[in-house]
Amino acid sequence: MFEIFIAEEFEKGFQNLPKPVQKKALKQEKFFRQNPFHPSLNTEKLEPKGKETWSFRIDKDYRVLFRFIGS
Repeated sequence: MFEIFIAEEFEKGFQNLPKPVQKKALKQEKFFRQNPFHPSLNTEKLEPKGKETWSFRIDKDYRVLFRFIGS
């Protein structure tokens, strides 16, 4: 298992999302906690590759950006 740290700016941004998007995001978060590469997340590494930034989809318009820290 792994630990998830949520940035303060993410928390603020999340509160400004439409309620239906918040609901979808919470559903996707459950999948992410079980498996960051769950097929419904469409997890992908973003450019530039050296930045180690990843994303997963909430829906076609919204994504969550994240990084794996440590090992």
